[in-house]
Amino acid sequence: MILQGSLSFSLGEDAFTVPLHCVEEVVRAAWPVPVARAPFGCLGLLDLRGQTLPMLDTAALFALRRPLRPQANPEALLGRQLVVISLPPLRAALLVDRVLDVSGATREEDRQGLGAGSGAQPVAVDLPALLGGSRGRLLLKVTPLAAAALERGA
Repeated sequence: MILQGSLSFSLGEDAFTVPLHCVEEVVRAAWPVPVARAPFGCLGLLDLRGQTLPMLDTAALFALRRPLRPQANPEALLGRQLVVISLPPLRAALLVDRVLDVSGATREEDRQGLGAGSGAQPVAVDLPALLGGSRGRLLLKVTPLAAAALERGA
């Protein structure tokens, strides 16, 4: 089912959708600054116009593949996008392969690039379940501490 007012994106051959009211913007993927003892799925931190955001490896969080190591393989980020989401008090950047559609329904020409495993409709992502609880608390703790390291240029 596609949510009314949603953003659909691909991860490999699979398609997912998040509520549009949680999406702030979509930007090109960039290299994150690594964070010591980051929670699983956190690739590091980004400075997005002066605000520090955790960058999350969405495919790893969904158990679609092993976590990326951008420092070891920076080419892995080429051509990918970040969906900046807000789920107060947390803001984060979700690494996705490609944004497919905004609002209504996924366009047929975008769907053709998806494999048979993607099904007829994108899978709705439960952002509170994904980013809430202990993961959300850890991300909130690590972000301000690492923001100081970003300012120092570490």
